[in-house]
Amino acid sequence: MIKGKQYIGILCIGLNIITSCSKNNDWPETIDNDNRPTEQTTQPEYQPSFTLVQDNANTEILSLVEYKIGGQYRLNDIAQYDSIIWHVEGLEGKHHIIKKNTKDSIIVEWGWSHCFYLPGKYTTHLDFYQDNKQVKRYSTKIDVKANKDFLDTNWKDMKSTVVIGYINLLDAGYTAGIYHYANNQDKYVKVSYLTHRERSDKQKSDDKERLKKWMRQLYGEPLSYADQSDEIRKRFVSDFKYKDKDAIISVHALWITGQTRMALVHINNEDSDYYAVIGEPKETINL
Repeated sequence: MIKGKQYIGILCIGLNIITSCSKNNDWPETIDNDNRPTEQTTQPEYQPSFTLVQDNANTEILSLVEYKIGGQYRLNDIAQYDSIIWHVEGLEGKHHIIKKNTKDSIIVEWGWSHCFYLPGKYTTHLDFYQDNKQVKRYSTKIDVKANKDFLDTNWKDMKSTVVIGYINLLDAGYTAGIYHYANNQDKYVKVSYLTHRERSDKQKSDDKERLKKWMRQLYGEPLSYADQSDEIRKRFVSDFKYKDKDAIISVHALWITGQTRMALVHINNEDSDYYAVIGEPKETINL
């Protein structure tokens, strides 16, 4: 299951349609019952309006936030722009809301979704471009918190086993997939990056560093960090319930918070080879 959705439309626009929509909309002169001319009236000139609509101003990390283009406008009002781009101030990456395939058609995403991976107060922008120049901007603000025991999880609320993908529009290559495992009192969460392609050794190394950086930004410095050291491996074996009898697990970092213990690991089995973070509810452990 992927947490996210886009509403995509394809507009096929001909020159005649665009021209007809730009004509003057004056009403004809009106005549009263006595056939005497009355004062000419005109319809107010049509002016399109746009807004950026955000479904929530306060949220938690990894919660789905939905956006859409709001306002009053016609299809041709969208088609006149070279591009419309959504981005988040202070974060890398941009998401294109319209893409022109040919001179006669464009693809428009009327609605889109994003999950924020770190807490903070963010400003998002929807920028409209013509002739490679920004001509309009609409913005929203959102306050993102990290109040749960581990990422998107409160341990007491975790009742079932499920896999969820958390859409990352700004860097799709690093969209998180989180496996939530619950079997009576036995619970854990495994976090890794989703991918539809085989990752090179360099990409796997980047996965490791990104996961470590993400956990450090959320939970501080690890208690210990040493690639495959005997001490860190022994602590993982003795303190964590997570086991995979079909995989070789190398341990690279350990964290502990008020509710959770975490480990950055490398998992290598017959079918896969990847880095992940394992999170478990904290019990009495020897650290």
